[in-house]
Amino acid sequence: MDPVVLYTVRNSVAEIELNRRDSKNALDASMYMLLAETLGKAERDPEVRVLLIRGQEDMFCAGNDLKDFADETGPGTKPALALMDAVQSLKKPLIAAVAGPAVGIGTTLLYHCDVVYAAENARFGMPFVALGVCPEFGSSRLAPLSAGYRTAAEAILFAEQFDADYAVRAGIVSRIVPALELLGYARARAEKLASMPRAAVLESKKLLKNHSFRDMPAVFREELAVFDALLESDDARRSIAAFLNRKKS
Repeated sequence: MDPVVLYTVRNSVAEIELNRRDSKNALDASMYMLLAETLGKAERDPEVRVLLIRGQEDMFCAGNDLKDFADETGPGTKPALALMDAVQSLKKPLIAAVAGPAVGIGTTLLYHCDVVYAAENARFGMPFVALGVCPEFGSSRLAPLSAGYRTAAEAILFAEQFDADYAVRAGIVSRIVPALELLGYARARAEKLASMPRAAVLESKKLLKNHSFRDMPAVFREELAVFDALLESDDARRSIAAFLNRKKS
């Protein structure tokens, strides 16, 4: 079986590829932990100056593997929190290259990336309310800051998918590029950033995030406490079971 997270370093850029294609790169408990470890590895590597996270040309990340949430004996949100803390602790820039579906945490992760390049075929969504739960990964704070309250509220409360043009207007995506050019473009931009004066890049990122991302670990935990409580509700159980049944049919 191929590794579900691939890691390479070239020209001072650590490229992290989500590689669980049979599940549309949905994150299960083990993949969350592996991805968190991989981000930490890149952060500690003195050769690495920029991180680039991506999927493939037709998919980025379908969100949390809902089978984990349907399992009452499963780990719940603890593996996701490990990833959130790993992303929040990054001092080096994180760039995302997004094509195809980016759903749930596949969207909320992008609020924490410093630059996001999306292909024209990218599709985004935060379906939490439709599943009977609530926003996570700091998106209850970052979505209104990025898009304004009403745009964020519509995206979250109606739980509808949206395209790359809307994602640019909502402050999630930096730039749209043709799908066939996405990876090459993102790599070139990551390498250019890696060539910039290192201390200036790190300090600039720190200053940019100093206000909006302050106390973010506490926000993660506040959201997930509500998420976990809602996950035990009959509404969430029914909604998740219905979603999984639709996937089987």
